[in-house]
Amino acid sequence: MKLTIPSFDNGAPIPAEFAMGIPAEDAPATFGPNRSPHIVWSDPPAGTQSFALVCTDHDAPSVRHDANKPDRTVPYDLPRADFYHWVLIDIPADVRELPAGCDCEGVTVRGKDVGQTPYGVRGINSYTSWFAGEASMEGDYGGYDGPFPPWNDERVHHYHFVLYALDVPTLGLSGTFDGADALLAMRGHVLAEADGVKELLVISQDTSAYGVDLKHAVSAWRGQETRAHITDLASALGELGVWVRLHYVYPYPHVDELIPLMAEGLILPYLDIPFQHASPRVLEAMRRPAARGRTLARLRRWREICPEIAIRSTFIVGFPGETEDDFRHLLGWLEEAELDRVGCFRYEDVEGAAANDLPGHVPEEVKEERWHRLMAAQQAISARKLARKVGRTLDVLIDDVADGRAIGRCYADAPEIDGMVHLLPPQKISKQLRVGEFTRARVVDTQGHDLIAQPL
Repeated sequence: MKLTIPSFDNGAPIPAEFAMGIPAEDAPATFGPNRSPHIVWSDPPAGTQSFALVCTDHDAPSVRHDANKPDRTVPYDLPRADFYHWVLIDIPADVRELPAGCDCEGVTVRGKDVGQTPYGVRGINSYTSWFAGEASMEGDYGGYDGPFPPWNDERVHHYHFVLYALDVPTLGLSGTFDGADALLAMRGHVLAEADGVKELLVISQDTSAYGVDLKHAVSAWRGQETRAHITDLASALGELGVWVRLHYVYPYPHVDELIPLMAEGLILPYLDIPFQHASPRVLEAMRRPAARGRTLARLRRWREICPEIAIRSTFIVGFPGETEDDFRHLLGWLEEAELDRVGCFRYEDVEGAAANDLPGHVPEEVKEERWHRLMAAQQAISARKLARKVGRTLDVLIDDVADGRAIGRCYADAPEIDGMVHLLPPQKISKQLRVGEFTRARVVDTQGHDLIAQPL
């Protein structure tokens, strides 16, 4: 299931049109147009009998003592609480959009009615409790009321719109139920959810060891028993319908189980594996597994199962005791492995690390020279692999749009550390490129570590 909000870009500031409060010339803030945004969704799962929509600000102050006080600020580290801006349930199963303004047009002092509307059943939003006790404002605030964060808050607020596809036609709620009540009533009935999030990056110190501390305990996830294990985690995240990208995956044997999930399209065919070196002697000094041949064989097997798989890794040059032969061994391994993306670090002592006391520290000028040699060798490998993508059509997630051109990433590009896809101006005048949205694009050329593509 996919959710789109045409009224504003994902990750961008919400325009004043959809805000309850906006800056004023003669005061810190005043009421805004407070229009409910345009919401569109598609591809609900089979068996959907209704939808529910909840918009939450997870950055709201847990106490309001300092909010909007001219001589104070709301501290960044103040504990935060969920603030519901929109609770709409029992949306009919055949509805696929909420037009802009359908649930709110302007600020209604002392609130709006709860209950049945043409698009679903309104619950109360959190302005009900926020304004409680203020004679001029208190009341039941039903449906949508937009952002009005404290103007003196040190923290930027983020607004999370989530649509739920449910296996029941009604949640059976009425009266002044709020977002927490709606979420509780949904338990066990959610078939799918969509929130405008397009990509999840799973990052930890050792992602492939997920659940070891829990002894891979089983818990319920959407009505099914699910282990605390990387393969179960990947399968579950794959059900969310977003890009799922795995980082810092050490190549334990069970990592092989992830590759079929990539071939099925459940998670991105992308693995970030910190190999760190290839010389058995250096790996032993690093206290890491030394299985050069087996690792290359596994890479070949992974590519047989999932030919699209992109593998990035990081390496260390100049580790204590590394010889020229060790380094050449690493260069030869890289040629055979043909990794897509590689980062490289020059070894440095770290306070308290056992490697500090190892013999054979490598001179700084040698580290520098080896770093440049490795990066030059890998650039040639990456260029060959990028050239193979010319002529292919890829899904591109757009990160930035400016001056008629856009920059995005394909499945092989993690944000900030890998390459980019430079999108040429669309040939169709009607084609609109929006930040946070996907577009299909045909690769026409390469440029350094990046691709150049024509939107279709």
